[in-house]
Amino acid sequence: MRRYTTPTVTLTVKGVDLTGMDVLVTFTQACRELTVDNPSMTLTTGGDTVIEVPLSQVQTGGFVDGSIEVQVNWLDAVGHRDATTVGTIEVERNLLARVVEDE
Repeated sequence: MRRYTTPTVTLTVKGVDLTGMDVLVTFTQACRELTVDNPSMTLTTGGDTVIEVPLSQVQTGGFVDGSIEVQVNWLDAVGHRDATTVGTIEVERNLLARVVEDE
């Protein structure tokens, strides 16, 4: 992911159907934390859940160059919580290090 861009981060939770769950995707780097609630999800025919997390220029610009950690947490209807292992995503610099507005 490149800073100050608008990527869609795609995550796959293997072997778990998250349909109807309260899903939270958290990105962390040092003391910066960004959590996206209930992003778009699709269940594959193999039983995996594919999660699409669109990020804004402001959100990606809040991270610095280097690695960030990402994790998916979910709660079912009765309050049972589970989570994936922590993964990493590389953040790359952008020479135009500011938000660009549509004119």
